Amino acid sequence: MNSPYNGKFKVTQRFKGSAHDGLDIVGIDSKEIHSTVNGTVERAGWENSADKKQGFGLYVRIKKENTVDRYYYGHLSEIKVKVGQKVKISDIIGIEGNTGKSTGPHCHYCARGNSSRSEIRDICAISGIPNALGVYDDGYRPNKKSVSEIAKEVLDGKWGNGEERRKKLTDAGYNYLKVQAEVNKLASKKTNEAIAKEVIAGKWGNGNDRKNRLTKAGYDYAAIQKIVNNTRSK
Repeated sequence: MNSPYNGKFKVTQRFKGSAHDGLDIVGIDSKEIHSTVNGTVERAGWENSADKKQGFGLYVRIKKENTVDRYYYGHLSEIKVKVGQKVKISDIIGIEGNTGKSTGPHCHYCARGNSSRSEIRDICAISGIPNALGVYDDGYRPNKKSVSEIAKEVLDGKWGNGEERRKKLTDAGYNYLKVQAEVNKLASKKTNEAIAKEVIAGKWGNGNDRKNRLTKAGYDYAAIQKIVNNTRSK
């Protein structure tokens, strides 16, 4: 199951095709809304700033990479991304709200091909969320290891490959898609040695500026600086 929430959530309105093109869902464990796809933010704001009671209200629209499909997250109280920003599965994009044409706090979650209301996608089939009122759980557990920690274990070969990995992670209560997205992110990072060469070439600044930039990019500043110092002392 791949929902916009982490943990438990409640379906309050079913998917009914053109009559209701998505699911209305309410977060229970968290009110943070997470991207359910890898893609690019196309819209992040009011559907109609002149009439804030219209439609989705504050919403985010993401174009899924390598497809014509757009994913919508409507009625938000706060937006955490900007137009043009690249996002990955599990990235926080906003906070559940009650904006637009809404009768209570929730997120309207739907998908359309080419941003067209005539190309409605079956969000239940896509996400694995049952098309029925009730409380569900996407598998995230706050008391378990973080997604980043599990992703590092995956890279170390502790969770197998392919369907074996998917089953093991799912059985252990983890969201496979979110873990795999983090695995892909970590796997694409440059080695400490490669970054150290860039530091020596002056691409990462100096002092605290360097430390902050490396840390923000997800690198181990101390380990990289040690390589830099050892290289310069030779």
